[in-house]
Amino acid sequence: MERKARILITGFEPFGKYKKNPSWEVVKTIKHPDIATVRLPVDYTKSHRVLLDAIKKLGPKLVFCSGVSSGKAFAFETRPRDARHKNKKARKRAPLTKKLLKSFLPALSETHETEISEDAGMYVCEHIAYWHARFSKPFGFRGCFIHVPAFDKCPKKRQQQWFGEFLKLAVDINVEQ
Repeated sequence: MERKARILITGFEPFGKYKKNPSWEVVKTIKHPDIATVRLPVDYTKSHRVLLDAIKKLGPKLVFCSGVSSGKAFAFETRPRDARHKNKKARKRAPLTKKLLKSFLPALSETHETEISEDAGMYVCEHIAYWHARFSKPFGFRGCFIHVPAFDKCPKKRQQQWFGEFLKLAVDINVEQ
């Protein structure tokens, strides 16, 4: 039988100027028996299929997807659009509420600037954020998409620390609810 994971965390493969994509470089260092990590391709057709396969295989209760951004802050994406759909205004809500994510900001901002965003940029990150939200209800998980800064704006060690703090908060909240 396939090992089930309570938490699934994804990052993206390298692309363009990101020969080492921070979203994957940090995620792949997370080692815990209840956490599975998956590297997503930077491809509209394949990325959401890889995510769906991992969700079906692992049955997680929490799913956090991450991607690199050009910004300097960690950003919780709360209203993703379907980046490939003609109706760019069609949005989904992230399965962790904006109110809940805002409650994380004070603690996380001690490690590095953290914010709430409603614009994931209409690239593959937005595509995955949208599909993450779309998959959440039928597969019964909670979570969100997180944009992470490039290493020149936030070093790898600090990003690892931020993810550790975030996971503690997210697991505590999920257990309580």
